Amino acid sequence: MDAISNAKLAVQALAGAALALPVLMLPVQAGQLETARGGIKFLSYSEKDRMEANSPLLWAEAPLGENFDVAATVTLDSVSGASPQYVSNRSGSPVHTLTSASIIEERREAGVKVTRHFDEGSLGLGASASSEHDYLSQSVNADMRFDFNEKNTTLAFGVGETNDRIGSSTQPTLDEPRTTRDYLVGVTQLLTPVSLVQSNLTYADGNGYFNDPYKYTLSYFLNSRIPVMQRDTRPDGRSSAAWLTRYRHYVPAWNTALLADYRYYRDNWDIRAHTFDLGLTKELARGLKIAPSLRYYTQSPARFYASSFTNAGDLGSSDARLSGFGAITASFKLIYAMDERTSLDASFARYRQEAAYRLGGNGSEGFPTLNANFLMVGMSRIF
Repeated sequence: MDAISNAKLAVQALAGAALALPVLMLPVQAGQLETARGGIKFLSYSEKDRMEANSPLLWAEAPLGENFDVAATVTLDSVSGASPQYVSNRSGSPVHTLTSASIIEERREAGVKVTRHFDEGSLGLGASASSEHDYLSQSVNADMRFDFNEKNTTLAFGVGETNDRIGSSTQPTLDEPRTTRDYLVGVTQLLTPVSLVQSNLTYADGNGYFNDPYKYTLSYFLNSRIPVMQRDTRPDGRSSAAWLTRYRHYVPAWNTALLADYRYYRDNWDIRAHTFDLGLTKELARGLKIAPSLRYYTQSPARFYASSFTNAGDLGSSDARLSGFGAITASFKLIYAMDERTSLDASFARYRQEAAYRLGGNGSEGFPTLNANFLMVGMSRIF
């Protein structure tokens, strides 16, 4: 499960999946579909001297009768390489030690969603399942949208539940459950014919097994030959809230759409995070568009995070994903419409995270710098 997690987060970051509900990664469609369409996407993700992932994804959606739509996705993640396993201060400073470069992991995921459209809104029901050799996840979700004010205003409500089973290849008897419920309320407001704002509040409440069975910490001290070993041990519950606001503005004279996003996140593990996105989409010639963007992310550490421990305690983790750090992602996307029915797209992104990038520059000690590249290509067609 740990090998897949970074690649899965990479897919979400590149695709701009900012909502907390377990929704399908499909193009946004306002109102009922008029024709069927589908496509394929392929993501290649690589971390310098660490993990590599390849993820093909197939998607399709089509109208059913006069008032229904159906959408489906199927994806396969293939991951290989080395992943951080433990942190040791034996050299005098915290060092993240990698596993051998022999990790090979696959994740399969499929999802389906059915939407019923009304004159002034819609109701959607969805389900998805994801499996690895040591991890199984099943999700269901529902959302409702209401249009009013001459369809210039849309209210959205959503609820979802995810049930996980966590195992471990190093602990064959491990079989622990985790349940997470997600809630969303949001509003989209058309400000002018060429600008709109969207704001969503999400809340997640999880209970069960949150430990990473593959991670631990070895802490060495003077006058002691035996290190303190701290297993990755986290609280058995996690609640979080996030506020996402998006602004879009189209400039006809430039054939350009401007975007600005801000997301604030907090949870009861004391992590506080801010995400800022700036970008644009510009039409250069008939059928050709470019979309550069820049993202900055910063977070504070979890209250039980540390790079070393004087005693093994009930809670403790040196997982870098729970530390204080910052990250910058620069991306560039090309979209080309071959004709009225077929379009191609290609995206490249460069990601870098460092302790010094944290807002204020006071990231966690011993945080490992990470560089990663993303490449995504896709094709879609209207049938």
